[in-house]
Amino acid sequence: MKTIITASIPIELANKLKGKTKGTRSRTVTRALEHYLADEENFSIADIDTRKLATVLLNRLHEQNNYEYVPLTLLLRDIVVESNN
Repeated sequence: MKTIITASIPIELANKLKGKTKGTRSRTVTRALEHYLADEENFSIADIDTRKLATVLLNRLHEQNNYEYVPLTLLLRDIVVESNN
């Protein structure tokens, strides 16, 4: 059994979808939603790259004006800088 859903997506995304669709858009959207939901169930913080995680944490500290040079921020900065070299 199927149901009809209505969704608003950006025009650029709709145009990309139109150009890449193999089969129907409904089938493509269904596969994308299934993939999204499966990834949500299987999420593990361990799967995130260390550099990306360190960058996010460092940026969060910086945005919150809590960017003091304490061991944690120094470690995060070293991880980010080392990974970029």
